[in-house]
Amino acid sequence: MTSRSRSQWLALCWLLAVPPALLGQSAPGGPGERPTWTPASKDGIGTSFTTESKVWFTLQGGILTEVYYPRVDMADVHGLEFAVSDGKQVWIESRDMRHAIERIEPQALLFRQTSSDPAGRFTITKTYATDPERNTLLIDSRVRSINYNVDCVAGTIYLMGVAQNQAELQRVIDHARDIPYVRGVVSFVRLKNDPARQQPVPVQPAAATP
Repeated sequence: MTSRSRSQWLALCWLLAVPPALLGQSAPGGPGERPTWTPASKDGIGTSFTTESKVWFTLQGGILTEVYYPRVDMADVHGLEFAVSDGKQVWIESRDMRHAIERIEPQALLFRQTSSDPAGRFTITKTYATDPERNTLLIDSRVRSINYNVDCVAGTIYLMGVAQNQAELQRVIDHARDIPYVRGVVSFVRLKNDPARQQPVPVQPAAATP
């Protein structure tokens, strides 16, 4: 039997073995989405020094690229980043900002990423650490702009700085309240034309040296 005849015979046997109801069917939801992977050129890789925590994370291009749990071959997060908007324009952290990274503790895999607007209008700082006793990745993030500082503690957003007018301040507060999981917003922002800002800060005279 020639190779061609053998191939035809095997194909005929397969067709006879497969139930007619299955012929012509495709996989449920097929063909599905194309798999996507983050770049391999990582800027940082972190985990805990203990065996209690089974969380690994990777950093690249100013953002958190992956979180692996419970094994290093199972990525639960593919890309986590900020988007900043002034109501007219949107800046995507990985695409529109300048990036820097530093290792803040030589004895541990602790990293700090800084993403900044090329025009100097705002800066995002994120510090990463894994909890040594739990399967948790901790991220301390801060957003600073020319006239606003934003901090978040236990679900409460704290606003500090100077607003151009009351309408602008209210718009910032409304945006903060619309963020999911925010429990409250506390504002320490003053208006630009607030008379209290124009008053000079008293300086105490230095104590006389005996």
